[in-house]
Amino acid sequence: MFASIPYDIFVRGREGYYHTVIYLLLRLSGIPVRAEAETNIGRVDAAAETGTHIYIMEFKLGTSEEALAQIKEKRYHEPFLNSEKSIVLVGIGIDPATRSITDPSVETLRK
Repeated sequence: MFASIPYDIFVRGREGYYHTVIYLLLRLSGIPVRAEAETNIGRVDAAAETGTHIYIMEFKLGTSEEALAQIKEKRYHEPFLNSEKSIVLVGIGIDPATRSITDPSVETLRK
């Protein structure tokens, strides 16, 4: 999807640009998603919820592993532990040179 966006309308060096595009795609797909969901020690970039899963997403200019590490370090999943749904952590790295998403890092906490 990002590959189809002309390079001259990208907002360079801004993580929020990618965050916004992904947020809009999820919303337009009918997936309930909260952006910048606050926790006691930070903000989750996006939390999407389906009938069976909660996806905790972090977007990072850098690697998907760095994004996943931030989710774990700041314990962004903790407010969702009372749910019986599966919790999936998704780190999404963005390569600013290619203006593309790198392979996401995914970890399921509970199935």
